[in-house]
Amino acid sequence: MRAAGYTVNETDPFKDEITIIFSPRERSPYFNRIRTYWQCMRDDIISAFPEPLGLPTDKAAYLKQVDNIYTSDAYHSLSIYGLPIAQISRNLNINCRRLRKPNAAH
Repeated sequence: MRAAGYTVNETDPFKDEITIIFSPRERSPYFNRIRTYWQCMRDDIISAFPEPLGLPTDKAAYLKQVDNIYTSDAYHSLSIYGLPIAQISRNLNINCRRLRKPNAAH
């Protein structure tokens, strides 16, 4: 290999001790392989995510924001299933009003 210009370095793949306890019930080798990959890459993946935002300090503003996007979010979520959007929109507006006023007549 050196004559061809390649440098070969030997490494022992069993050098690192695996800290995963494999379940004797699990029969799928893919399950254990995924668990092994997760164990190896967990820290790298977690470090790629931003820090959590934490709890909102202004609860009233947060609830207002949630209330403002509720109908839009429900519209998009339900439209995925191919439901008639005009009917969904009417029903959401009616049901949202009922949910906000617990003593409202149905």
